[in-house]
Amino acid sequence: MRKLMKNVLIATTLIAGSAVPVLADDDVDVKLDDVGQQAKTTIEKQVGKDGKIEDIEREQRKSKTVYEVEYRDAKGAKYEIVVAEDGKLLDKRPE
Repeated sequence: MRKLMKNVLIATTLIAGSAVPVLADDDVDVKLDDVGQQAKTTIEKQVGKDGKIEDIEREQRKSKTVYEVEYRDAKGAKYEIVVAEDGKLLDKRPE
């Protein structure tokens, strides 16, 4: 009986521990065509016609959808911007 309880405890710990990363990771890679029109317009304006988008992730922050975009401008400088679903630019910083 003691051995059974120990095995149940170990199994429960392993299952709970492996579920945490799945529940905590809300970031989803998306393409620019999958982004809503308002956010897409802001992203395109920030990146510029000669810039290159390297990565877009959709995530939830305080129950709101935002897009984190990594891109290089025409000169090759790398930036990250955060754009709200309504198109508002929330953050821009060099990487």
